[in-house]
Amino acid sequence: MWDQSVVDAETKVLVSLVHGPSRDQKTCDKLVEDFATRTGLVPPSLVTIDEHAPYKNALLKVYGVEEKPRRKTRTGQKAKPKKRLPAGMVYATVHKTREKGRVVDIRSKLVLGKKVGLDAALEASTSSSSVNTSFIERHNGTTRHFNARKQRKTYCFSKQMEEHVAMSWLMITHDNFCWAHRSLREEIAPRKYLRRSPAVAAGLVDHVWTVAELLTMRLPGRR
Repeated sequence: MWDQSVVDAETKVLVSLVHGPSRDQKTCDKLVEDFATRTGLVPPSLVTIDEHAPYKNALLKVYGVEEKPRRKTRTGQKAKPKKRLPAGMVYATVHKTREKGRVVDIRSKLVLGKKVGLDAALEASTSSSSVNTSFIERHNGTTRHFNARKQRKTYCFSKQMEEHVAMSWLMITHDNFCWAHRSLREEIAPRKYLRRSPAVAAGLVDHVWTVAELLTMRLPGRR
């Protein structure tokens, strides 16, 4: 079972999580659709993923706008409409070259969008000046640290799907609302900092929650 997720690089908020039997096209589509729904269908300025091919089709399916190619001649069959990302949205990937189990080279590649859009997104970013996947990789490491069900080569793996999903979401909500990330702290005075969780950084709440607050929070419309 694969857990696929989307993290906002600026606030470290984990926005979407989808469980699937593999990283197939259907699961990738579901992840991008879930993210788009949670963000009001507003296209992100930059999407960075590994070189997993299905994501390109998923992004075009959800965010793509049709564009009719110009005819090169007056005669002949008309070209079929093609989809492209909306203006201001860019999709780039990271390619890692490994030798003897170690990364020896990292290169980024612009897959969809324009170079000027990529440059603008990186210039506006407060989290990184280059295309990289370190944010989601850091989250994956944190997930395995807090959730023993996702650790490798142990007897702690999930035996029931329902329990696996429940524990995954518990860890995510704890990380979003209760865990004060050191990289998100704000200096309010010399050597004095304001602790912030991803939810605080995103403006969803006004303070770092306790576990008791998380477990007793009543959702709107729920009894």
